[in-house]
Amino acid sequence: MSSANDTANDEMRDGTINKTSASISEEEFCRLQEQLLELRNRNYELLEENRRQQNYINSLPSKGTEALLFASKLVGRKKDKDTSNEKLENEVRLLQHKLSSQEEEFRLQQSTLLSELNKVVKQCEFLEAKTKECGENNGSNELSEQNLSDMEKLMKKNSELEIEVSSLREMLTEKDLLVAQIKASDQELLSSKEVLIEEINRERERSANLENELHEAMDLHTADRELIIEKEKALQNFYGKLMEKVITSDEQSQTDDLQEYTRSLEAECERLREIEKVTFEKDALLKEGQKLQNILEMELQTAKAEALAEKEKKIAEETVWEEMKQRFSTEIQALNMHVLELQHSKEEEQNSAAQNFEMIKMALEATIKEGEEEIKRKDEEIKVALKKQSSMVKELRRQVQSEKKRAEQAEKHLDDVLGMSDANVYTHSSARIRIGGSPSTLSDRFKVKGDGESSICSWAFVAEPDRNSSHNFDEESSCSASILEADNAELISRLAILQKKYAETLDRLNVIEEENTLLRKEVDEKSEVIAQWIRTIPDTNHSPQVANSSPGLRFRRMLEMVRMDESTADIRDMNRRLQRMLEETLSKNLVLQKNIQTLLEKDVASTVPGGTNIPETNEGLDVDLDKTASGLRTVDDGEYEENKCDDEALLDELSRREFTVFVLSEVGKPIFASCGHEEQLCSLIALIQTFVMVVTSWNDNLKRIRSAQMQISFSYRSPLILCIVSRDGFQLDAQVDLVYKQMLSIICRAQLISIFQTKGPNFDLRFMLKGMCFLTLFMNLSDFGFQK
Repeated sequence: MSSANDTANDEMRDGTINKTSASISEEEFCRLQEQLLELRNRNYELLEENRRQQNYINSLPSKGTEALLFASKLVGRKKDKDTSNEKLENEVRLLQHKLSSQEEEFRLQQSTLLSELNKVVKQCEFLEAKTKECGENNGSNELSEQNLSDMEKLMKKNSELEIEVSSLREMLTEKDLLVAQIKASDQELLSSKEVLIEEINRERERSANLENELHEAMDLHTADRELIIEKEKALQNFYGKLMEKVITSDEQSQTDDLQEYTRSLEAECERLREIEKVTFEKDALLKEGQKLQNILEMELQTAKAEALAEKEKKIAEETVWEEMKQRFSTEIQALNMHVLELQHSKEEEQNSAAQNFEMIKMALEATIKEGEEEIKRKDEEIKVALKKQSSMVKELRRQVQSEKKRAEQAEKHLDDVLGMSDANVYTHSSARIRIGGSPSTLSDRFKVKGDGESSICSWAFVAEPDRNSSHNFDEESSCSASILEADNAELISRLAILQKKYAETLDRLNVIEEENTLLRKEVDEKSEVIAQWIRTIPDTNHSPQVANSSPGLRFRRMLEMVRMDESTADIRDMNRRLQRMLEETLSKNLVLQKNIQTLLEKDVASTVPGGTNIPETNEGLDVDLDKTASGLRTVDDGEYEENKCDDEALLDELSRREFTVFVLSEVGKPIFASCGHEEQLCSLIALIQTFVMVVTSWNDNLKRIRSAQMQISFSYRSPLILCIVSRDGFQLDAQVDLVYKQMLSIICRAQLISIFQTKGPNFDLRFMLKGMCFLTLFMNLSDFGFQK
């Protein structure tokens, strides 16, 4: 706007100069120029003042907004503080309610304790009176049974009272802690209130400063208004003068310039009116700020009143608590005195009871001595009776032999009756049982294999109910021939049943033998296939002598070739076939083992109650379960010698072997060893376990230990530890894997982990590995050439 005014003044000056140059003299022209310069200077000054006022007016709303923001922050802070104060008040109320409830409970407990104590005191006085009366009448220190029972009841009640007193003390300590917590919370509240009061004072000071600034701004605004009014008046006067001066000049040009100038002045007036509106809005904002300050002062006053009321309440509660503490302390002292009195009376009663117990003990010891003497007498009588019974048993044995002879005669008579045509022959390998015309008698069939003496035979079930008395046995010795015939018929029926059972077992054994022959044929066929496959592969690294060597070396050579040419597809197919072959053989071995166990159980169950009748050929089917079930002996070790040997001798024996296997648990519990016994190998297995676990504690794995003559391979597969000692270090890792797979074929890995988790790390796994599983494993190892 200033530039537009300048241009208008210049145009007015040029027009007046051009048009009035003819009619105005030089002096008047100079005066007009001077006046115009003065007007221009004044216009510049007024424009600068207007700019200053506009800047100041623009800054005023920003200050008002800052004051409003500050006031809103104060209000928000106060709301937050009100919510926190409400929370604290609620917590204090809850604590007061808890304290009141605990006080009521304590009062109830105290009243019950006092009533029980009164009852106990009355009972004690009544008992003391009774004891005095008994002492005066009888003059003896013995107590009746009722007094003893009363004393026991009193002792129990005293112990219960002591427990209750201890619980009351604990309650008092808890209440003291609660009081301390309440005091601490009160102090925190006071400190928070002091901080709030300080903040409120600061806010008041800030609001006062803002009010002063607003008053100053209002004063400046009024002064600016007055200056603007004065300037407007001066401008109007100046316009009047100019209009008078310009009338002499061309009216049209002057009117145009004056209209433009008046328009600019009207725009400036509108700006001044807008500034006035802004000032009015600022006044309204100041009034609102004053109202907010008044509200804050009222709220502060209410908060102070509430704080004073809370202080008074807390002081009253503290006084009440102190009074309650004093009461409780006096009551506890009285209870302690009463407890001491009860303890003194209790000790006296205990002393008297101890004396009575000593008297009773003496009497009991005398009765015990008498009982021991009676027991000795009875033992002597029992020994004499046993001697008599032994003599009676000898006589009974003689009578049994005579009865056996009679039974043989009856069998001969039956053989003559039945005839040779009705004879049934039962063969079970080399052992035979005949009925009719057979040289073996019933007494030979039902003999028990024991200590070399024949026990009571199948005829013994007739004499069993009559062993208690010798008179009845004499009567049975003179029985008639009809009874003997009935007994023989029963024996024949039993023999027929046994023949059927043995026939079934023979059929099952034949089936198992056929399956074994089929398995052997399959193994032979597979070994031939492997040999042909090895022969077809060209031999580049080995001499022809090795090719014509044993099948173990052939298999070793095959494994070396598999390692050399793992990329070819034929070798992968062969590996898969071998794995399938191993799995099939393992499954079939498991089935055979189960069948053998069932047969053995049925053979044992098929024995006669009076004795055992096991054919001689079954001895070949009995598995050496002591070797396989224990898991620590193999077929190569032979019979186990129970005499312990020294550690040096054991180490010498192990060093002579070319191949040994050890399987143990994480804790060092032995599971399998290819040589020795558990009692001999405890120290060696403990060394293996310590080696492996120490290396694992270093966050590492122990794989192998090598020396000039021996190589030891370790494998820690939780929860098992595998170890193989071999002079020839050929494919020890593969051998360890084979042993581990054999274990997993018997018991799967999940079952292993669950067993050791449920039954503990010291569980003996050998009982679950019964059978010929490990024997088949080492048969496979020897066949495939892992052992030399």
